[in-house]
Amino acid sequence: MPWGAVEVAPGKYDWDDYDQILDLSAKHGIKAVLAEIALNVPEWFAHANPGLAREYVDGRKHRSDMHGSCVTGGNQWVCFDHRETRDAVGRFLTELSNRYKGHPGLYGYDIWNEASYHNPDNLCWCPATETAFQEWLKKKYGDVTAPSST
Repeated sequence: MPWGAVEVAPGKYDWDDYDQILDLSAKHGIKAVLAEIALNVPEWFAHANPGLAREYVDGRKHRSDMHGSCVTGGNQWVCFDHRETRDAVGRFLTELSNRYKGHPGLYGYDIWNEASYHNPDNLCWCPATETAFQEWLKKKYGDVTAPSST
């Protein structure tokens, strides 16, 4: 369930395909697993928020690209270390879960099933990611600039 294919305009969702899948599942006594793909950003979101694009290590910005398996744009374009991105994805996931919770054809949700997929070109080097990484380091190791007690 690619975000980019479902939220066709800000706050406007096209659930028709997924309604049909779940209704048919329920009708035939089977359960479906909905796999969200929040990395597939709606094109309207990409155009409205160019500053949220991932950055390569050399500072170039990622461009919206087609996804290989579900033919939607916005693939791996956006950086999740920006609050605006997390808020927008959160709204989409909330709408998704509210729509289908309790549906008799729903077995569950597949959240980010390729978390171990790694390609160095998909890493982000933007200031928001740098800040998030620095905050993580401070939480894990404390103040690394403090003199060592050993």
